[in-house]
Parts: sequence; structure tokens; C-alpha cells
Amino acid sequence: MIKYIKNNQGITLVELIAALALVSMVAILIMTTLGIGFKHSIAESNKTSAQQEANLIVSKLMNQHRKGDCYYIKGGSGGIMIAPVSSTLCTSTTEPPASSFKPVSDTRFNVTMTSVNQMINPTKDDYTFAAAVKYKNATYKINTILTRYKTTN
Repeated sequence: MIKYIKNNQGITLVELIAALALVSMVAILIMTTLGIGFKHSIAESNKTSAQQEANLIVSKLMNQHRKGDCYYIKGGSGGIMIAPVSSTLCTSTTEPPASSFKPVSDTRFNVTMTSVNQMINPTKDDYTFAAAVKYKNATYKINTILTRYKTTN
């Protein structure tokens, strides 16, 4: 046995190639796992951004619905827009002037409103709001009812 240890002159070329192949396979597995992890992380981040924008839109609309008199809501290429309207014009079916509309959604997001553009009187009616928020390759759908305590006047 001592004779075998004394004659050991190093590693052979075959052993070196086998070790490099093994290290390469481990490195490829680690890189693949990290790549898949980053891909899913980015997808979840985009989905979370779309959800947060949807929550913000609903919060703004709910705030307007609960504190304002009447307002007109519309969707279009600029996202979702609302225009507060005086209570005397609540029964009007005409759209307010473009200058009175304020954006509800961020321009970085593609927001498509699927509910109808209309005048809303929150003291008389509930409003069923439906929209889709798209951010990069993630989509989040909103379906909610805006409600408020109703008055009898």
C-alpha cells in the first residue's frame, strides 16, 4: 500500500475531464434554476403591480362615489377618467367637457373599462364597475359594485 502512494504522480487527463464535466453539469443546473426563479419573480412582480393599480383605481372610485354628489365615468385610450358634476346636472345624459375629466389610472398601465360610460348619482344608484388592468404581460380583472348609503330626496 505504501508503494502505491509513493508512485502516485498526479491526476490523469481522463480524471481531469471527468471532474470538469461534473462541475459543468452542476453549474448548468444552478444557472437553470436561477433563471427559472428570476423569470417567475418578474412575472409575479408584474402581477402584483397590476393588482396594486387595480386596488388604487377602486379606492379612488370608491372615494368619489362615497363623498361626491354626481360624477361621470368613462374609459378610453387614456385609461379611466371621472368628472365631478353638480347635483343639478345629475339627470343629464350628456358627457361633461373634456377639461373637467381627471385620470383615475396611471398611464404606465393599460386599463380597459368594460362597464358602460355613464353619469352616476351615488345617492340613488349603485354602480357595477368592471375593468382589466394590464401591466407588461400580467392582467388583473376588476369586478366590483360601488355602493353608498341611499337618500330619499
